[in-house]
Amino acid sequence: MSARKQTDREPALWDNLDDVELDTSQLEEMFCKKAATKKKPLSDTIKKSKAKKVTKCLEDKRSQSIGILISGLRIEMNDIYNAVLRLDTSEIDIENLQSIYDIRPTAEEIKKIKSAQEKDKDAPLDKPEQFLIHLSEINCFAERVYCILFQTTFQDNVTSVNEKLATIGQICQELESSESVQNILRLILGIGNYLNGGSRTRGQADGFGLDILAKLKDVKSSDNNTNLLSYLVKSYISKFDSDAGTDKTKYPLPQPAIVSQSAHIRFEDLQKEWKKTTRELNDCEKKVIHVVTNSEEDQLQPFKDNMENFIISAKEELLKLEINLQCFQQKFDQAVKFFCVQPKSGDKEVTPAYFFGLWVQFCNDFKSEWKKEQQKITRRNIEEAQKRTKAIQEEKRRSFTTSAVKAGGLKAKIAAAKSK
Repeated sequence: MSARKQTDREPALWDNLDDVELDTSQLEEMFCKKAATKKKPLSDTIKKSKAKKVTKCLEDKRSQSIGILISGLRIEMNDIYNAVLRLDTSEIDIENLQSIYDIRPTAEEIKKIKSAQEKDKDAPLDKPEQFLIHLSEINCFAERVYCILFQTTFQDNVTSVNEKLATIGQICQELESSESVQNILRLILGIGNYLNGGSRTRGQADGFGLDILAKLKDVKSSDNNTNLLSYLVKSYISKFDSDAGTDKTKYPLPQPAIVSQSAHIRFEDLQKEWKKTTRELNDCEKKVIHVVTNSEEDQLQPFKDNMENFIISAKEELLKLEINLQCFQQKFDQAVKFFCVQPKSGDKEVTPAYFFGLWVQFCNDFKSEWKKEQQKITRRNIEEAQKRTKAIQEEKRRSFTTSAVKAGGLKAKIAAAKSK
């Protein structure tokens, strides 16, 4: 907030506001950002040798990648130990832990580095080699970090699949059970039968293919000033929308953006994501067993309890997800049958891309026309209300009359008194 300045201007609110006494200690404790101790790059904490000759075992590209990473990480090795062994990520975030995991040493590299140390004990290791040795000294480093990283992403992965399934379920439910959707389809069927009334084969249809929805706007009127979609929207509002032009009116079709999202969802991809996550959970469980089997008692907790509880809950989540996948696939198939949609030529089954694709353009076009018509009705309602108000005021003015002063009445006596 800027300080007040005295200028030649009209009085303002801030001129008359006095300072308020504040509990600054509480304010500072709750909202002031505490100054963090700025740490040196991790590479600076690794012992630097004064010797001219250092032992290098890694390939240049590999050594350079590790060097860049440890130069950019402003943490200490103890922070890595705490994150991996104590699950304390207060000093190192998951992204950096992932980066460290990605450059973890292989068994071959550790063997090569230790062999080089044995051959030339006087030549110290270069920093990248030292860093890999430090990581290898952390009990079950790779297995522990794999489990930690998987745990942090698991819920997001499951939630993402469930949200996509819920989106498909929502649209299918709305299309099948919405009275307004059915009213629109009734209108289309009725209009089509009337326009095709002269044809024996096309004039008495019991239904129609959804592929005609996107074509309604292309059917022009005889004077070429409007189209069949515009007529449909006006007919729907006239017959079924008693709240037209008010803030109570409701768009009668599913929102185009959500229909479009549904069209981009593939059940095959959701199945693959579920299988992938299930496979990764199995790997995680095996790694937890490995850690528990190969760790000293003082290095088991809190990793053991945390991961064992996580695996139990994760298995339950994946079982629910498997059931959801089957359930929403059935809901989608039911919607396809409900609208009598057949697979596209060359396809064995109807996909969300094809089914919802039949609706996307229509919902978009309908909404555009619907908004225009609602705005027209709103303006017309305002104009009519203004005319009614004006007519009422005019009527009041015409009905207002003054009566003549009666002789001998009170007003006459007062007037006579004033004239004396």
